[in-house]
Amino acid sequence: MKDDISSPVLDRVFDVLRRSPRRQLLLRIHASGSDGVLREDITHSDATETSLHHNHLPMLEDYGYVDISADAEVFYEGDDFHELVPYLDTLSEEASDTVA
Repeated sequence: MKDDISSPVLDRVFDVLRRSPRRQLLLRIHASGSDGVLREDITHSDATETSLHHNHLPMLEDYGYVDISADAEVFYEGDDFHELVPYLDTLSEEASDTVA
């Protein structure tokens, strides 16, 4: 049995999912499918906008999890978004079980 369960992909996934604003954005993008998520639908204050712009989006884009429209108003699944899907599905199920 392998003692080391770390891998570059797992490290990225858990790094990204560590912060609630990123989880919320990724869950919204996942639920939107190919339509993407409008910036205005997720930024409700200047502080949220600043944090998103300077902290969260650069990381998500660098990891290939989020693509941003040319006008920076719509967020889509990036090329490597598939790495997150099993974890986002679990988070979605947990959230719906909690509400039910």
